[in-house]
Amino acid sequence: DNTIKLWGIGPSAKMVRSVQEALRYLSFYYGPVDGDFRPTTKLGLSRWLDGAGLPRNTSIDNDLVVRLNAAVDQLRVTLAREEERRKQEQRLTTLSRSVQESLKTLGLYDGAIDGSIGPGTRRGLNTWLSSAGLPTSTDIDEELITKLSAAVELHHQQLAREEQQQKEAQARAEEEAHQRRLNDPDYKLYVKLKPKAEELMAEVKAFLQSNPRDKLLVPSSLAFS
Repeated sequence: DNTIKLWGIGPSAKMVRSVQEALRYLSFYYGPVDGDFRPTTKLGLSRWLDGAGLPRNTSIDNDLVVRLNAAVDQLRVTLAREEERRKQEQRLTTLSRSVQESLKTLGLYDGAIDGSIGPGTRRGLNTWLSSAGLPTSTDIDEELITKLSAAVELHHQQLAREEQQQKEAQARAEEEAHQRRLNDPDYKLYVKLKPKAEELMAEVKAFLQSNPRDKLLVPSSLAFS
């Protein structure tokens, strides 16, 4: 009963289950795998036979199951390749984003961080590769990201040193200006008299506040207010 025609007496349940499993994987059948050679199983098999260029009266036998399983294996290989390609594309996009972020930090790229290696990214990368003594044909991979990350770290360290140097230079300039003022005779006199002048000013203000209605002191009060 393993060589029954498609439209003849129903094949064995074991054979039908094998056909159903294969057709489900190939998306030609969506019903249960139960060995029942129902109309939906027949319809799915007919459609697969049409796509495979086989006559609809092909016998449901071991040879047909082998053909179906071969189609399943081929689809699995195709899906695996597509999944691998998708992973590689995702990996490349992630790596490309890292490249763009590093190049932007280094001032070699000012575009979007989108993972697309366009002319701007390639130009900035080639500039950095040349400055690092690397060929412009270097692949975008984890090793390149490591080297770029190291360059970014050195860049941050250089910026920190420059900022510190600027602060130190500013402090020295302020100290030198302060020393120059201290050596100026007028400034020396100002520094000497300032505390006493502030003390006298405080006393005058306190006196005026305690005598707000004294007509003789009104002009002075206005002057110190």
